[in-house]
Amino acid sequence: MITKLKTLNFLRKHGFVLLIAAVVIYAVYKIFMLDNQLSGAYNTIDNMQKEYTQLEYQYEKMNESFDDFVVQVNNDLKQQEEIRKRIETINADVREDIKELNDTFKKSPDGTDRDYRKLLDEKPNLLENIFNRGTEGVADDFKNLGND
Repeated sequence: MITKLKTLNFLRKHGFVLLIAAVVIYAVYKIFMLDNQLSGAYNTIDNMQKEYTQLEYQYEKMNESFDDFVVQVNNDLKQQEEIRKRIETINADVREDIKELNDTFKKSPDGTDRDYRKLLDEKPNLLENIFNRGTEGVADDFKNLGND
């Protein structure tokens, strides 16, 4: 019983101090836990900033690549337009040459229309020889075009 009384006496005298000590220990524990949580949050923020920086870099590279792609497409379109214009010019020249040849050979020296059917019926060897001479180098020309 005496020990119980001594304990009660001790608690009456020092109870407030023990309560304060318990509160301080609890506060220190809480501060330690909050500090650990803050450290984790700072690590998370650092990781997110690193990831953001990497994503930003990748985005810039992607934009550069896309810009290069757009420039290349525009250059290709310009080149195609130049080729199309050259083809149109060549076609116009060929049409003009065909028209001139047609006009040249359509009329005979006396001004009448030539009748190639009649000429073919009357002198088949004449036209055959003319065509053969005119087309002698065509096969070679096609071979040379393929080699260019």
